[in-house]
Amino acid sequence: MPSLTPRDNMGYAIHPAGIVVLCILGSGVLVFILFGMFRFYGQPNANEGTYRPMTVEQMSYIKDVRDRNLEELAYEGRKGMFGGKGRVHGR
Repeated sequence: MPSLTPRDNMGYAIHPAGIVVLCILGSGVLVFILFGMFRFYGQPNANEGTYRPMTVEQMSYIKDVRDRNLEELAYEGRKGMFGGKGRVHGR
């Protein structure tokens, strides 16, 4: 009959935390290897993967969206300066 004493490291030669660290490092290395393979084999020519130039309509739309977002940010900033309760000294 085996003894009921607890085993260290659950029977593994390496501590379980070490196994987790090795798995994380191994997955990081795998990501770098796959990234390199994709960069090497993924794009047959230099022009593929680049963006097409934007049309005038797209540029105008982007400018309008940016202006609208900046106006909303400025409004929120002004509103938050005084906690939404007006000026501090009532002026």
